[in-house]
Amino acid sequence: MSTVSTHESLTIPVDAEHGGIRLVVLGAFIAAWLIGYTVVNAITISEGINLLAITGGFLAGAVVAVPLERILNGRWQSGRIAIIDGQGIRLAKRGTVQTQIHAEDHAAAVFWRFEVQRRTRIPKGWSMIACALESEGRYLAVYTFISPTALETFPGGERFKKLISRKERSKSGDVRGEMRLAGEQRRLLEAETHRWMDGAEMTLEHFQTYLTAVETRFPEWMLTE
Repeated sequence: MSTVSTHESLTIPVDAEHGGIRLVVLGAFIAAWLIGYTVVNAITISEGINLLAITGGFLAGAVVAVPLERILNGRWQSGRIAIIDGQGIRLAKRGTVQTQIHAEDHAAAVFWRFEVQRRTRIPKGWSMIACALESEGRYLAVYTFISPTALETFPGGERFKKLISRKERSKSGDVRGEMRLAGEQRRLLEAETHRWMDGAEMTLEHFQTYLTAVETRFPEWMLTE
């Protein structure tokens, strides 16, 4: 894990695969699909649904969308950043602060994870791991995605508590333990709600750097029970 000076100001870009990229890629895919479908449909003879034309449309869409997404991911920044300095930690977008935890605030870290159940842009079986700083009901949440192998060796990986469904909690039969676990899970779910709404996604490398920087500059915030 990287080392960070207590006097160093750190800026980390976030949300590399942001909504703007996804919208453009989706639009390009649809346009290429329509063109591919039209061309193949015009040169083939089919009664009813032209499956060949449909397949041709999907191939055309993939040929355009996949490389376009790779190009945009490297060049089109979201404009959103995480900043760690003597003033505290903040998420900002194009100069406007969205969320901030001040250096003098009494904050506490919440760590949690869950496994990705469906394959989307993230492979099935990978985990989302997150860290949120909470202070008087305000949350600043950052997160990343990690493979099962990398999670096993991730520094401090044991502190990321798994989000557990109510059905799983009730299987133990331990009422007192279930109540204690339910309290912990409520805290994790509250943090997860804020992550879903306003969280900042980082690469795994940047996430490690972020945790190191926070632990170095504000170690009291990162203490876990």
